[in-house]
Amino acid sequence: AYGTDPVQVQETLASVAKAHTKVLDYPAPYSLFKGFGNSSLDFVVRFWTSDFNNWIYIASEVTVGIEKALREAGITIPPILNYDKAK
Repeated sequence: AYGTDPVQVQETLASVAKAHTKVLDYPAPYSLFKGFGNSSLDFVVRFWTSDFNNWIYIASEVTVGIEKALREAGITIPPILNYDKAK
């Protein structure tokens, strides 16, 4: 959400990925601040695994961990705003 410290978000995202046992140390996980959304600051987190057969489960576990870490840090995820263009 606007008003959130982007450095704190980037550190949180990367630390969750780094903490997962199936995420590789090299290349190191990282997070980038992509820009400003309608009601949000937009970020991306990148990480790698050698467990290719289970990458989708690992990505899910990291995503769940990110949501938990953001909630515990008091960082809110704003709702997605959908505008009906037909109106």
